Amino acid sequence: MGEFAALLDLNLRQLSAVLSTGRLSLEELEQNQCIGLIELLTMRLIDECEELSAEDWVVCSAATDYVFCVAEKRKSIDHEEGVIRRLNISAALLRRVAPRSEVDLLAPDHVVDLLLRELPVSVDEARDMAARWQSLEIDQIRRLRLVKNLLSPVVGIGDVIPRHTYDSRLKAWIGIFSSLP
Repeated sequence: MGEFAALLDLNLRQLSAVLSTGRLSLEELEQNQCIGLIELLTMRLIDECEELSAEDWVVCSAATDYVFCVAEKRKSIDHEEGVIRRLNISAALLRRVAPRSEVDLLAPDHVVDLLLRELPVSVDEARDMAARWQSLEIDQIRRLRLVKNLLSPVVGIGDVIPRHTYDSRLKAWIGIFSSLP
């Protein structure tokens, strides 16, 4: 508990500096503490995002990656939850600060790549399944819910996604969003 308590006392820049190096052994933390660390870092990052320099963003992004990797490795969160949380963090940040292509958290193309890589079905399959979702097996409905949960953060930041990316890669997905269960 001592290591976790010490992390709680750090400000965003200090916490990110410690986490971004990957030297801190988070494997010693309990599973719920890993989730707590994700929540703490997320909260501080969103609260202080407008004050960060370019160098701070690089460190905070690396810290975020590290915390999610450790949390998934420790099975505090599964991969799908990690991806959904990352997309939500990026969406929240992009509503407050300008995109930055060199910082994955703030790079719209990276956010779209992550989304599209993780979608478990094609847009045509999702459209077909959504039209008859009430007659589907529970696993298929869960897959559609995952699609909606993955898409949801990106729907809210359509205005910061480059038009060519939006039109060529997202428009069809956004078009079926409201029909997903």
